[in-house]
Amino acid sequence: DGYAVTERAVDLEGIPLEANTGHRSVAWCKERCNANPSCHSFSWHESAGCFLKSRCVTNTSRMAPANDDSANFVTYYQIWPKDCDSTGGHEVEISPEWVNQSLALATAGDSCSSPTWLGVREDDSGD
Repeated sequence: DGYAVTERAVDLEGIPLEANTGHRSVAWCKERCNANPSCHSFSWHESAGCFLKSRCVTNTSRMAPANDDSANFVTYYQIWPKDCDSTGGHEVEISPEWVNQSLALATAGDSCSSPTWLGVREDDSGD
């Protein structure tokens, strides 16, 4: 059906698009995600429902810590949606001014080897 699932929710799930607390069917959630062009994944829990997200997820995406509130959820994700690149990144248009300001903030005093964009690292393998 074009989806894969993680063992628990991924870390930094992307922009929340839609909360469906009354709907617990994974099939229904997949239909909702497929109907929304911005949706690439959703977190799901049997008793909580599903929460559509913008994040492009891959099988190497970092999962939320086991002690995190979202650890009881899993993430269903579209396998290679056409508007995501092969690394799971999402193509978006960003103004040059925003890039300059964000790059300066993300790298100032940061021990990370790559900048953070909208809460998602360039290298999101968790290594």
